[in-house]
Amino acid sequence: MTDKEWKSLAIKTAVFSVIAIVVCIVRAATKPIIIEGTAEARESARGQIDDEPLDSMYDALVLDMDELESPADGADLIVPLPAGISSEDVRTENHYLSHQLWIVMRSSRADYSGDDFRVSAVPEKVREGVYLRVERSECSLRFGLTGLYEPVTSLEDGALRIKLVSPGEVYEHVLLIDPGETDGESDIPLMVANEAARRLSAREGIMVYVTRAGEHRDEDLSITMLRETGADLCISLSVDKSLNSAISAQYNETWYLRNYSNARFAADLLEGVAGATGYVMISSDGVGRSEPFLAASTVPTAALILPDTDGTDASVAAAGIEAAVLKARGLDGK
Repeated sequence: MTDKEWKSLAIKTAVFSVIAIVVCIVRAATKPIIIEGTAEARESARGQIDDEPLDSMYDALVLDMDELESPADGADLIVPLPAGISSEDVRTENHYLSHQLWIVMRSSRADYSGDDFRVSAVPEKVREGVYLRVERSECSLRFGLTGLYEPVTSLEDGALRIKLVSPGEVYEHVLLIDPGETDGESDIPLMVANEAARRLSAREGIMVYVTRAGEHRDEDLSITMLRETGADLCISLSVDKSLNSAISAQYNETWYLRNYSNARFAADLLEGVAGATGYVMISSDGVGRSEPFLAASTVPTAALILPDTDGTDASVAAAGIEAAVLKARGLDGK
């Protein structure tokens, strides 16, 4: 090869390298950034006892949202962001009990009171939206949803693109825990439910929903959440003051489940919690359809009855529930 040919090859190689670098930069700049809900955001959302209805927030601005027709692979909610906002400046909170989605961003320039930042939404999934400046450097967009959804959020071309999907489209395993009410000094069912939810939701591919966050249980809401969450395992929690360092379980024996029965799940719950706490297993009883929550569920479901304690062993009981759930789904030892 002559010197001229070598020089020509070198120039072509250099040009190709520059083009390749530019393409990589462009692709990196335009690639959607997935914004995942952090554990802290999930805990914050779960801790909301009574979210204020959006239509009663007089200090908030009602958003005039453009109607969006979402294609099969499109977003259900598009929120434009001010320049300079990164994924670290935004967090989403799924307030599923109140069917609200909160988007909180750190920005002193975000102002959704005019036409500069027009939000677009699919009306079949997003009912309403309000804009609220929490403080000078932080604002919140709160959206009322038509049901319980999991938000899948990405940052692309200066806007949040949010798909609102069923929990089963995001998580491989979905658990619903229904803590009953108690008149004791400690809310044992809720304490155990929240701790079990925290432990299990920290695992890859598992999401846990809890049917209440405040003092009172709404049975209709609990049964509705069976359908909305699409849970593949359900647990009801309650306490019995007559139990002294002992536990029992109940299940609906009239519903036949071929692969994993209600009776087997109840037995696994008893074994897991007894093994973790040292409680004595008293009984596991079929109660037919006498308990509405057990009767309404069509997936493996059991009611665990705990002693009414001071709550110091709530985390240990939750660890036992975690062990039982992992065993039920073949994840024990992983």
